Amino acid sequence: MALLVVTTEKSGVDKYSQEIARRLDVKTVESRRYLSLIEGYQLSRLLGSQDGIIHLPNQNFARYALLVKNPYIVTVHDLVRLCFGFTKESISERIMLKLDIRGIKRASHIIAISQTTRKDLIKYLKIPDDRISVIYN
Repeated sequence: MALLVVTTEKSGVDKYSQEIARRLDVKTVESRRYLSLIEGYQLSRLLGSQDGIIHLPNQNFARYALLVKNPYIVTVHDLVRLCFGFTKESISERIMLKLDIRGIKRASHIIAISQTTRKDLIKYLKIPDDRISVIYN
């Protein structure tokens, strides 16, 4: 059975995971979108203990699947932080971005929310086209 991580905040990316959970018969685990180091570790351990495929609802959760042996799918909403450098990112933010990129690259499959995001995944991360599906929000 598939497991969906559902984020609990109220923004668009959170609504995305909440609507998928509402419409599909899948096992879910709820999480805030921004986690402390300890909370991230706990989520990684939880994901690693699950059977079946895992669906991560946004690219920032890819970092938590790096230690997971199960196949997983990541929905990528955009690569804005990669495409356009931010001058005021802290060292920890840059490290987390690198972990996100590793997790995205390691995903079994990627859902891109637009053709532009699909093209960015191919151009910037060299993801093969056959590992990306475009599914609009």
